[in-house]
Amino acid sequence: MHRNPVSLETRYPWLHLNCLRWLLALVLSFTLCFSTQVAGVSANSPTTCQVGVYVTALRNFKLTEKTFDAEFRLWSVCPTDTFQPLKNIKIVGGTTPIVSYENFSVKDNISTTTFASREKVYYHQQEMTATIGQGWNVDNYPFDRHVLKIQLEDGIENSSKFVYTPDLTASGYQKSMSVGAWKIKGFKMEEIQVPYASNFGDPSNNKKGQTRSRIVVSVSIYREKALSFFKLVAGVYAAIAMTALTFFLDSNVPPIFSGRMGLLVGVLFAIVVNMRVVESAIGRTETVTLADFIHIVAVAYVFIAAVLGVHSRIQAASGFVRLAKKMDTKVFFPIFVISFVVINIIAVTYAAFV
Repeated sequence: MHRNPVSLETRYPWLHLNCLRWLLALVLSFTLCFSTQVAGVSANSPTTCQVGVYVTALRNFKLTEKTFDAEFRLWSVCPTDTFQPLKNIKIVGGTTPIVSYENFSVKDNISTTTFASREKVYYHQQEMTATIGQGWNVDNYPFDRHVLKIQLEDGIENSSKFVYTPDLTASGYQKSMSVGAWKIKGFKMEEIQVPYASNFGDPSNNKKGQTRSRIVVSVSIYREKALSFFKLVAGVYAAIAMTALTFFLDSNVPPIFSGRMGLLVGVLFAIVVNMRVVESAIGRTETVTLADFIHIVAVAYVFIAAVLGVHSRIQAASGFVRLAKKMDTKVFFPIFVISFVVINIIAVTYAAFV
């Protein structure tokens, strides 16, 4: 005799109800746990404000003092008026900025890329001018390239309480601003976390260190005009030209030979003095710059010319007067000039393109 199968739900009606209850309880527990965690993260998340920078002027590039002046518009958009980042902002490695313009207002019913639609946001704008430190690298002067950095940091709160959100859309630089002999190549802005190995004596912070939120504005520039460089090294090239002419002075005649040596001494002194002028113009460095290299090579060539002059004098005194003249004018002179020119072309080309 065939029997119709009976389902578990029909035989045990309480089983279906209990499964639904257990499933519902599991979903509610998971939802409650997840909501609690999210709420905890949100409660512990640092406050953020959207901050932007627009550079309007770059000037007074002082290589010897390792500084430059910057003028820029700075603004912040905050969800509350608890934090006012422009009030606490400091320029890292710069002087206290001069605020020439300031505006504070409340905007209604605003939605930004950082905040969802809110009833109110707090907008603050300033125009600042500051002198900022810059580690100028003039190794390849006048073909040097630099990245000017404006670094803005909150002077009070660490990054566990407040961080910047860069306004990448509206930030930039004034395309029409003049930077003298320089040309702007690029602009970049980013937010970074800067660690400090100290709590700065804050009694409420029992940690040994902390981090601060920092906005870094980077403006890449390169020197467009090299006229100042050729003004500085023109004296060196003139000195080498005078040195090359000494090969046409007859070493067989003692007074002329003495004049030849005296001229080389004067040329050497002029090169050393010109080296000091270059150093005062672009600053003293611990590396060999292109200008230093040209001067050092010039000093070496003057010394070589003196040695060759003595050699010519010895040959003439030994009776080889014609040979001494021929070696000076036909061998030493062209080798001296061509090798110096080639070395300078290689050095300048390397600095310009490599």
